[in-house]
Amino acid sequence: FGNAYSGVFDLNFRTGNAEQRESAFMIGVLGIEAATEGYFSKKSRASYLVNYRYSTLALMRHVLPSLGDQLPTYHDLSFKIHVPTPIGSFSLFGLGGQSTTLENTVADSSQWESALDAYGFELQQEVGIIGLRHKLLLGDRTYVNTVISASTDNYTDLTQQLLPEENYDLRAVDRTRSLSCQYRIHPQVNHKFNARHTLRTGAILSFLEFDYFYESRWDTTDWTRHMDQQGNTYQIQSYAQWKYRLSEQWTLNTGVHGILFRLNNTWAIDPR
Repeated sequence: FGNAYSGVFDLNFRTGNAEQRESAFMIGVLGIEAATEGYFSKKSRASYLVNYRYSTLALMRHVLPSLGDQLPTYHDLSFKIHVPTPIGSFSLFGLGGQSTTLENTVADSSQWESALDAYGFELQQEVGIIGLRHKLLLGDRTYVNTVISASTDNYTDLTQQLLPEENYDLRAVDRTRSLSCQYRIHPQVNHKFNARHTLRTGAILSFLEFDYFYESRWDTTDWTRHMDQQGNTYQIQSYAQWKYRLSEQWTLNTGVHGILFRLNNTWAIDPR
């Protein structure tokens, strides 16, 4: 793994049940969710897995308004379709979600405890990813794993102020937008020489698009633009890893990882 500040989340979807169809419904403190999985046809090993979730707290807010406005409202959908074929196994996977947080204000300054009560905000975040994985076995000791994916992350933030002197009209004072998209292809080859020696090598080519915008007018009527940047670039990573079992208790993992970031033409080669 490379291009990580402090850690890596390596999450994978499991394959749906290819033997029988199953469904589940769950209710918890954080979310209400429903899931279904199973086979497309008994004549093949192709399977599906789908899960949907909605915020429990968002539903409770309609029943108990006293809970406040800042409860997060979110929903997400994830899926995986797995299809084995004579030319390798294919897996189509995806994940999409949206989250919103509101802070409304009371149009009555006599109920305000501080000047901050005149401000409200709306935060919204959307994330989505879709990918296709292909795994091909080349004999008993080698396989090629290739993943093609596209992902997006969109964040918006709007802060507004109630003006008592203007009949409590709402006035926007802060606006933020952060949008990033990434398209990548990641081929990987894994070869096991024997019970002790395993070599894994691969490359990751990423095309990146971004749109960052931020402006504010807290103390004036004119907007001050702090950031307004759009563009695209690409990033190349490559790696090789050698795994050697010294004994049943000891394993040696060594390797090298290289990265090139085209936006500012920086690169690094790290021993592992």
